[in-house]
Amino acid sequence: MKVPITSYKDLLVYQKSKQLTVDIIQHFSDYRLPISKQFLLNQLFRAVGSIPANIAEGYGRNSRKSFKQFLRLIVGWK
Repeated sequence: MKVPITSYKDLLVYQKSKQLTVDIIQHFSDYRLPISKQFLLNQLFRAVGSIPANIAEGYGRNSRKSFKQFLRLIVGWK
């Protein structure tokens, strides 16, 4: 039986990307890098956090077609 999707939070891809974000931040938050390299971790945290955020934003689009197009942009598909 299919479970209806009532929110972006019901999407498995959202749940997995949210967990990936938490895992990466927990794993790397205690990493000690020189100040000159710290921007790499900050960039990693922003990049991984943008995945679930973009899924949530795309879900709020006006139509299913628009949402699919938004997801393609996230993963770089044409």
